[in-house]
Amino acid sequence: MKLATTVLASGLLLLAQSAHAGQPQYFGYYANSGNTADNGDHTNITFIQTYSIPNQQDAINLIFSELAQAKARNLKAVIDVHKLLFTTGANDSCPYKPNPSRVLHWNQFVDQLINQGYLVPNNPGASTVAAFYPVDEPELCGLNDTKAPDGWSTQANPTLSDALSTVRWNASTANVPIAAIVSSRYSKPGISGLTFGVRLFNWVGLDNYGANDNEYLAQIGQLKTRIDTNWQRVILVPQAATNAPGLDGWPHTPQVMYDAARADPAVVMLMPFLWFHPQGLGTRDIPWMRAEYTRIGSEIKYAP
Repeated sequence: MKLATTVLASGLLLLAQSAHAGQPQYFGYYANSGNTADNGDHTNITFIQTYSIPNQQDAINLIFSELAQAKARNLKAVIDVHKLLFTTGANDSCPYKPNPSRVLHWNQFVDQLINQGYLVPNNPGASTVAAFYPVDEPELCGLNDTKAPDGWSTQANPTLSDALSTVRWNASTANVPIAAIVSSRYSKPGISGLTFGVRLFNWVGLDNYGANDNEYLAQIGQLKTRIDTNWQRVILVPQAATNAPGLDGWPHTPQVMYDAARADPAVVMLMPFLWFHPQGLGTRDIPWMRAEYTRIGSEIKYAP
C-alpha cells in the first residue's frame, strides 16, 4: 500500500511536467549513447544506454560522460540504470535478480548526479536527468507478474517493485519519472505477462517491430487501457531501422507516428528505434527516414 500511494502521489505531481496537448514533450532516439553530436540538432532528449558494459563502474562512467555531452547541447536524458538496481547474467543476460546493494549504490549514484549538477531535486527544468530507466522489456527478463501470497491472484513482481521503490524512496529522486519499454508479450494473461507490473512506471513505451502502422497504434491503444493515464504517460517507439536481427517488418511511417503522438495528450515522447544500428541500417543511414525524423524532431525541439 505504501508503494501504491507513493507512485500515485509522484505521478500526479509529474503531470505538471507534461507537454501541452498537440505536441509530445520529447523527441529522441532509443539507445543513443555516443550519437548526440550527430542528432542533437533535432532532438531534445537522449537515451543513455549501458547494456553490455562489463561492470557497474564502467556503466556509471559512461553515464556521466554522456550526461556531460547532453548538458552541453541542452538536452535532457533518460538514463539506463539497471546495473544499479539488479544483478544480471553475463553480458547483461536475463533473468534479472535483486541487487542486495541497490539502496547503497542508488544513494551514492544520486549524490553524484546532484554534486555534478545533472540532477536538481524537485526542479526538472534545471536538471539534465528527465527519467530513469531501470529495465528494458521486464516481462522478458524474469520480472513478469507473479502469484500473490494468496496463491491465486496476480501481482507485480516483487523484484521489480522493490527496485522501483529504491528510486522512489530516495527523496531526491522520488519525483523523477521512471520509464520502461515493454514488448507486445506484456499483455499475456496471468504470470506470463506484465499487466500488473506495467502499472508501476510513470512512462511506459511499447515496441513491436513486426507490426504495421495500424497494428502498432492499436496496441498502443490497448496499452492505454491497462495503465492509468491520469498519471501515467506513453512513449511511442516506432521501428526506425532495418536489415538487422529482430527487425521483422518495414520501418513504421514517421509522419503517421508523429500524427498519433500529436493527437494524444497521453504521449510524452516519440522515441524511434534507432539512430545507428551496428548490424543494419538505422535512421542515420536511411536518407528518406533521416530527413523525415530530422524535420519532425526539429518541430518538437523548437516548438514555441
